[in-house]
Amino acid sequence: MKYVEGKKYKVIENLFMHIVIKAIMLDLILNRIGKNMRTKKAIAGINVRGIVNRAVFGVGKGFCRYR
Repeated sequence: MKYVEGKKYKVIENLFMHIVIKAIMLDLILNRIGKNMRTKKAIAGINVRGIVNRAVFGVGKGFCRYR
């Protein structure tokens, strides 16, 4: 995870899809850090966004689609 600014971060991880593993980059926004009321453990609220090009993973035109 790489800090960008404010509450924004970039996350680069490997995604496994259709027998292919590729690195993807996700944008992460940290909403809040707090405590779980029941367990008293630290928790975090986040939003994550990213775009995955399915063709890179061999999923796209000609691939079986479910209805």
